Amino acid sequence: INSMGLPNLGIDYYLNYVLKHSLKLPTLFSIVGLCQKEIIDNLKKLQASDFSGLTELNLSCPNVSGKPQIAYDFAATREILDNVFAFYSKPLGVKLPPYFDIAHFDQIAAILNDYPLAYVNAINSVGNGLVIDPETDTVMIKPKDGFGGLGGKQIKATALANVRALRQRLHPQIKIIATGG
Repeated sequence: INSMGLPNLGIDYYLNYVLKHSLKLPTLFSIVGLCQKEIIDNLKKLQASDFSGLTELNLSCPNVSGKPQIAYDFAATREILDNVFAFYSKPLGVKLPPYFDIAHFDQIAAILNDYPLAYVNAINSVGNGLVIDPETDTVMIKPKDGFGGLGGKQIKATALANVRALRQRLHPQIKIIATGG
């Protein structure tokens, strides 16, 4: 169970680090924001920079208190992608949450196929897992009252189903990265 992907030193710190150091491995920036403006601002920084790696637009962060996962709102997903591809020309992929209904695979694929995506990352954590410490009868993690993203072996079947369903629906040029939370 996880919930700590967001606290970090910010895009300026990491962009400066990547541009300053000669990294031998491919670099991937995973961008998320608390609002669409923050997402757009971060992607504009990457677009204007000398960064030449891959960029991932995380539409699936399950650990922002009070905020739903963007990719479950199909209209918002389309709006964000319209705004992003109005200016962003570097290789871009999206990180998706798990989908659990065939109709949702159809809906998200119909949206994603309208954009020049380099890849889709499937899947992020299954949201709202909870683990209790049996010794103290308290939650094991503190953010969001103990609710966190579920990953690992227990979501492998869901992750594989999402990879297969998306591969069946997405244009062949859109690669799929399978991470499973």
